[in-house]
Amino acid sequence: ERKVTALVRRLNDKTPRHVGRAKAAPDDCFNVHIGKAIALRRALGLAVPDEYLNAPQPTEVRVGDIVCGKYSETYYQSWCEDEIGDVSY
Repeated sequence: ERKVTALVRRLNDKTPRHVGRAKAAPDDCFNVHIGKAIALRRALGLAVPDEYLNAPQPTEVRVGDIVCGKYSETYYQSWCEDEIGDVSY
């Protein structure tokens, strides 16, 4: 759902002491690593740097990206390892 939640709790206690949440905007590209950093900083009560909130958005597919799509009525998820073929939007 494009959300990340960080729960901060004591070792022997199941009740979270602090909760931090991060949610990507509908027009943003979701980045789980940046979401985890934002949620953790919010849970710890630290300021979230502007670099986290205004990270550059990718404009094209690159090697190493995970791409999802639909091909002939079947959904797929693939990892771009060596080369990138035709990409159409």
